[in-house]
Amino acid sequence: IHIYINGAETSYQTTQDGGGGITGDGGSDFRIGNGSANDSTFDGLIDDVRVYNRALSSDEIKRLYKIGATLKLGVTRTDTLTDGLVGHWTFDGGDMAGERAYDRSGNSNTGLLTNGPVRRAGRIGQALEFDGADDIVNAGKPTSLNNLDVKTITAWIKLDSFGESNVGRIADKDNEVSTGWR
Repeated sequence: IHIYINGAETSYQTTQDGGGGITGDGGSDFRIGNGSANDSTFDGLIDDVRVYNRALSSDEIKRLYKIGATLKLGVTRTDTLTDGLVGHWTFDGGDMAGERAYDRSGNSNTGLLTNGPVRRAGRIGQALEFDGADDIVNAGKPTSLNNLDVKTITAWIKLDSFGESNVGRIADKDNEVSTGWR
């Protein structure tokens, strides 16, 4: 596991389950802003969530950071970092309809906004603000996100707190017996 903040790898402490690759998350929903038991809610802003079916290089992470560092509201996206992209939720106006957040990866992993979250100005266009209580974007059980032994998850986040039980989730594809990823 490697964690980057503002395009630079950072020191961190993490716990990782052993046992090799993930082989049983096909029956699990993919969620943004909450965990499988709805007890790990995120408190703050989440913008431009991406899931890749490969590990991005540090140079690619820096490219994504530079996209967000230079884009402002109303500017057209010109990024081309799409190799291995299996999920991409921008939360921008044109990528939202009612309570739906469209996936721009080409895999049709549309997310349903539940109990909120509220649209706000984000780092890249529009973001979603999660209340730390019960907000969630649920994209169901997309096959493009199943059993990814290698993956990269990226997002712009702004924490208000560590969320419910101090374990707020940015992205989650886990069931309640821990056979997925988060």
